Amino acid sequence: MQIIVGLWENRHGRNFIILGCVLFITQAVFGYFIKKLDGVVVQVVIYMIVLFSEIAWVEFEHNMMKKKMIKKH
Repeated sequence: MQIIVGLWENRHGRNFIILGCVLFITQAVFGYFIKKLDGVVVQVVIYMIVLFSEIAWVEFEHNMMKKKMIKKH
């Protein structure tokens, strides 16, 4: 198996930058709504669902990238 290291690191970096931005936006939106609205339990449940879906997206992207970039000889 061979991995193109430069491209691998470039895509990993891009995915983590996107994840960081999305987590920041999620936290900002959650912080805004928790101050403005009642029903904190519902908001926390929605926040946890969004958080886990963001982490699942990173895992999915990682697995797809691994399948595309690892060359078998």
